[in-house]
Amino acid sequence: MIPLSFGIMLAAVAALIVAEFKGHAGARAVFKLSASSVFMWEGVERGLHTAGDGVWIFAGLVGCFAGDAALLGRGQRAFLAGLGSFLLGHLFFAVGFAAREPSWTASAGSLALLIAPAIIVHRWLMPHVEAAMRAPVLAYMTVITVMLALAVGLATATGAWMLLAGAALFYLSDLAVARDRFIKESQFNHLWGAPAYFVGVWLMAHAFPLA
Repeated sequence: MIPLSFGIMLAAVAALIVAEFKGHAGARAVFKLSASSVFMWEGVERGLHTAGDGVWIFAGLVGCFAGDAALLGRGQRAFLAGLGSFLLGHLFFAVGFAAREPSWTASAGSLALLIAPAIIVHRWLMPHVEAAMRAPVLAYMTVITVMLALAVGLATATGAWMLLAGAALFYLSDLAVARDRFIKESQFNHLWGAPAYFVGVWLMAHAFPLA
């Protein structure tokens, strides 16, 4: 049976995509924060905010919620606020994964493999990033790559493969954000980026292995 929170989130994401395509800013804000509230709800339902290493994951959810709220604004200041919030979110997720004793061998091996796509993304993206944004964007890319590698290690150690799927979707969704902000602004970036992001974060909240 599909969890209630997941179904509600999918409905909110579908409504968000419609609002994006129709250019309804008010509806976009309502449905985006509604979808974000659902993964927060999932974290509370699982007790992540009070459960040992789970507090790091809950802090990551808070960072994502704050990033979603910041990105409702327009312009570089709003984007930097969102970028910073998501950077902290990824960092908190990474700390939570590391604290849960992942397979360090699997994490190191996956990190080595992830260097190649990171280089490809860097070469694709950086020529389009203004000078003042390059350091924050590079820091963001580094942290999310490490987070994904740690998710591989944690899934290997605990069998939390749904969590790994969530981390991978989150990683991929950032490509949609990067393309929209730096390469080509398009509603179609949201068509695949938004579902990947919200499903990915929900999966990490749902599947983080509590001790």
